[in-house]
Amino acid sequence: MALSDLQSEVSVPVGVKLAELLEGPNSLSLVPERVTSVATGFDPLDTVLGGGLKLHDMVVLGGRPGVGKTIAGLQWARSAAMSGATAIVVSYEHDAATIFGRLFAMEVGMLGVEAGSNSSVSGDLSQIVRHVMSGDWMLNDEVGRHPLVRAALARLTTFSENLVLVPGSTKRTDLAMIEQIVQQHATDQTLVVVDYIQKVPDFTEAASEQARIRSVAEGLKQVAIDNPVSILAIAAANEGGLDQKRIRLEHLRGAQSLAYECDVLMMLNSKWSAVSRKHITFDPQNAEEFKKYVVFSVEKNRTGPDFIDLEFEKAFQHYRFEPRGRFVSERLIDGAMVLE
Repeated sequence: MALSDLQSEVSVPVGVKLAELLEGPNSLSLVPERVTSVATGFDPLDTVLGGGLKLHDMVVLGGRPGVGKTIAGLQWARSAAMSGATAIVVSYEHDAATIFGRLFAMEVGMLGVEAGSNSSVSGDLSQIVRHVMSGDWMLNDEVGRHPLVRAALARLTTFSENLVLVPGSTKRTDLAMIEQIVQQHATDQTLVVVDYIQKVPDFTEAASEQARIRSVAEGLKQVAIDNPVSILAIAAANEGGLDQKRIRLEHLRGAQSLAYECDVLMMLNSKWSAVSRKHITFDPQNAEEFKKYVVFSVEKNRTGPDFIDLEFEKAFQHYRFEPRGRFVSERLIDGAMVLE
């Protein structure tokens, strides 16, 4: 095939003239009216992020195992779906039934909290959640008829069309497949949760893990640029990071590539391990209180403030965080004091 023939068959991006953005249907005057982010539902995190997770951005959420990365990602996906946006959860850690169980348990827990201090509700809530997570609630007539279970199902139904669950596979679900899934399901406001980025395979690269993570990070960022989506990439800590009291960017697997490609970087740490020891040494009662919270540190934010530390209370028995948090007032390890 001649070069001229090849060029005629290939669609080459020709760019957009500034004049086209200043006039006509793509006028910049319309930009303030467009939805440009997907809210997490966490306050004041959405304020710090300028409304939420920005479309066309890639956000990296890192931390050690068990700190709540998957819980936060799934809770943000639920919040997006409830608001009318589309949420796509690509999980390399859990199958669809397990993700559904966590969403169901989360909903039951939220409804229990909303019901208040009613003793009949608070007393059997943990038992209901155990039945839900074990998958036997449908076989248990008593649990199946419980008002919280029925209410949770009803609420899940209201946004079920907006939430897509994708069990990821290291043998099949590569970047090309993720992009196909996005193109199939994305609307004009979509959150894509990838749990987790280091498990995304790259069948075109035959190099080191670092090279694979770099390729995947670049690819996910390009998916965000090419589509009206925000990519939330959950990231695992490296072996050295597991020994740290406070995990930072450098403790993530493929840290350099993730730092370069992401628009927002958030690190999660248990407050108990992340605060300066003086807060525990001089007031031991603080230790038990600190164990209830996870610190969300915004270490990079291309469009807003960074080096911001927020804390949210754990409600992990219901696979969720309390969505109303606050700024951290204590001094963190190798961190500055953050004033409210």
